[in-house]
Amino acid sequence: MKPAVLLLGVPAIAFASHPLITEDTGVLGKGVSQLELHGERIRDNGARDTESALTLSHSIADKADFQVEVPLSDGDALLSLKWRFLERGGFSFVFKPDLYEKGNLGASLVAAYEAGRVELLAHAGYLRNHASGERSALRHASVAARFGVAEKAKLVLDLSRDTNPDPASRASVRERVLGVELAPSESVDLGLGIKEGLGEPADDRALLAGIKIRW
Repeated sequence: MKPAVLLLGVPAIAFASHPLITEDTGVLGKGVSQLELHGERIRDNGARDTESALTLSHSIADKADFQVEVPLSDGDALLSLKWRFLERGGFSFVFKPDLYEKGNLGASLVAAYEAGRVELLAHAGYLRNHASGERSALRHASVAARFGVAEKAKLVLDLSRDTNPDPASRASVRERVLGVELAPSESVDLGLGIKEGLGEPADDRALLAGIKIRW
């Protein structure tokens, strides 16, 4: 397997909301909690691997969520604060600082524009990485689109680019995701998608899946 990539604002074992890589600007609303199980089945150069995590989120204000993520495979535990600090027309913006178990610090800025059944997302992130032998400054950039195709179903398309943590390589890690989000009820969301690497050093392909339950 190629070296794991530290996605900025999002641990390598998890994404913002499966199957997205790009963070969105959605928050839970005051007093709401959410449990998410998400994972991926990776295939790279004929080898296979599985990564998964649990994320618990709780709204501490109308526009702010506190999040704790615990890996079920390799990776760091993560504490995050997701703050939706501005809404205007169809636009919304989120600031999300992150503290990783091993002391890495990250931050993300996310913008969204929603018009009818279409939502466009843009995500920029930075991670101060203290891992030995890796680059100390890692950057993330991604864009995504959600298309409502039915009352409870959305198609998603995501494109991302990350700094390669390997200091010996100048190649960025580029990936794309095509997937679907389903909402069978008001309290349950499902996500399923395919992630493909766009050249070296990204993994060849991964199957992404996730379930979110709110109360």
